[in-house]
Amino acid sequence: MPSRIAPALLAPAVLVGVLAGCSTEVPEPAPTTPAVEAEPSPTPSPTPTADPAVVADVLEVHSAFWDAVIASENGPDPDAAPFFAIASEEVTGQQVGRVAQYLDIGMKRSGAPELGEPVVTVDGTTARVEQCVNQDPWVAIGPDGTEVAADDGVLPQGWELTEADGSWKVTRLFGAQETEIQC
Repeated sequence: MPSRIAPALLAPAVLVGVLAGCSTEVPEPAPTTPAVEAEPSPTPSPTPTADPAVVADVLEVHSAFWDAVIASENGPDPDAAPFFAIASEEVTGQQVGRVAQYLDIGMKRSGAPELGEPVVTVDGTTARVEQCVNQDPWVAIGPDGTEVAADDGVLPQGWELTEADGSWKVTRLFGAQETEIQC
């Protein structure tokens, strides 16, 4: 069963509970028979969580992947070596290809995106990381040095990681249409 680590998802539920507590009270009629104490309902079992060490390993690879992407696009540097230990050949090829296109047109990036808190789901040897990302501060710089600002705002992005031989690697990237989080 997949497990999910998601920060601050209880805030809307708490807000609804607080607002519901502020509603107008209607007095209940006095009981005509003595109250019978109900059996306490069983506490629902908590959602299983992934081994914190596994989640930490997944997040470490995810963070290293972002570091490599930012360095390669800010360079721009089409060297695949920084991706070998953290990404599949396919994902590495996609990133190297993107950076090669930047070089072809004389473009690079400057700065870094703003990254929200990652949400991790682990199911056996597959992990999924979803994160709200604002790429607007990570500007593109054209061949003449002019900054080309993006105006996309904060969008959800996703990464699938696969574990093999004790190591996690980014094996697939996916966009907002496939994410479960909202930003």
